[in-house]
Amino acid sequence: MNGHNSAVKRWLGALSVVLLACMAIIAFHSRSPRLLEDSDTKVLLSRLAARHNALSWFSTDWPLNNHFYRPVTALSFELDRRLFVTAPGFGLSASFYCALCVLVLFWLCRELTDSPAFSASVALLFALWHSPFFVAWDQIAVGATFLVAALGVLRHRLRVRYYLPALLAITFAAAELGGVHLREAPQGFYLGVLTWLPSRTATLMTLFSLISIASYLRFERLGSPQIPKQPSPIDPPTTRSSSQADSVSRSFWIWFPISVVAAGLALGSYEQAAMLPFLLLLAAGVMRGKGYSVKWGSHVVFWVLLFIVVVLRDRVLPPGISDYQQQQLRHGWNAALSAVTYLAPAAVFAPSWWSDLSLGVAILEASSFYLFFWNLAGNAISYKAAFSKSGLGAYAWLSSVVAFLPMAFLKQFPHYHYLPMALRAIFVVILVRVVWDFITRAASPPSLQAPVRLAPAPGSLLHQ
Repeated sequence: MNGHNSAVKRWLGALSVVLLACMAIIAFHSRSPRLLEDSDTKVLLSRLAARHNALSWFSTDWPLNNHFYRPVTALSFELDRRLFVTAPGFGLSASFYCALCVLVLFWLCRELTDSPAFSASVALLFALWHSPFFVAWDQIAVGATFLVAALGVLRHRLRVRYYLPALLAITFAAAELGGVHLREAPQGFYLGVLTWLPSRTATLMTLFSLISIASYLRFERLGSPQIPKQPSPIDPPTTRSSSQADSVSRSFWIWFPISVVAAGLALGSYEQAAMLPFLLLLAAGVMRGKGYSVKWGSHVVFWVLLFIVVVLRDRVLPPGISDYQQQQLRHGWNAALSAVTYLAPAAVFAPSWWSDLSLGVAILEASSFYLFFWNLAGNAISYKAAFSKSGLGAYAWLSSVVAFLPMAFLKQFPHYHYLPMALRAIFVVILVRVVWDFITRAASPPSLQAPVRLAPAPGSLLHQ
């Protein structure tokens, strides 16, 4: 009972911290009158007012008439239009949806890890990316690198294998902590999401997608018994009050329809939600890795739902590609580099490094020539350690890549990165743990080799 009470207190403490972060996002909501002066916002609100039929958006193009099926987002703007008159009200609504995304991300991590500290860390990092203030992670990394280098030299002298990985990982981790999305969306989520109302498409889609994934994880966690493991000599004996497999909750089934409804709402909010069935498969893979007997057949429902929305979209929208869609499409090298930003951030600078080689031997005098290799090595060693540390690291990294992949072929807006970076926050927190492990090794005394054990050991019994 004491252990249960202690766990509840830890979760309540973690939830309280996350709620404070959500309140901070809401407190910093935009109050600028320019919120309603954006051309897209003006057109959107005026056409909503002229329609006088909120439900009609389920059978037509959405208010901007650029061949997108987004009835759920249209309804959310209709609600705002009825509730608010001035710009601060719309800004408050935008911040409220973002705060909900942070809160649901906390829930998703709870279902993945059952760790209050980890779940709160992920939610707080994602909340930090909403801030109007940027943290100088690169400057912090420089100071930390010199400090760890000094400790490493004192402890290990020239045996750099003990502290060089820490130096490489610290430098690289700064880019991930700042957010890899800033390369193509330098204005960040505050200016690109909280102060631009049309980005509601992505925030709503992210909210419902996270709810769908979290509900599905809970459905599997409560309703799928864990596959019994082969007992090992160090396992405690099984008693009447313990078993190798978790019991199945009677009410587990309710979480599946919640997940399906949330997936449908996400698909009705923004086209990026088409990646949700893939993300749910990845989530199922994590649960399978934890030993749960995953209900793979349930995923057919999500694919059928996607098919229905695609058919409905084809029936409702005008044929062909709109001028706006044609304008936003991009191909070739730029699209590839956008994908590389999520795959391996340090490799993004390879083209510029290659072009700098045209300077000849003069390039050897530029620090950027060497920093490229340093960051590339840091990227490689950090990712290798993060993937090896936990299957959750690979899941979070791959999920962020999958969520962003279709957006790489469009000219960039900050809200394209909203769902990918929510999932990326899970990976970054795991990466920080890896960096801390490297730092601990660098600051610890060198390991001592145990003496050679004689065979047989003196005084041991003879074996027949």
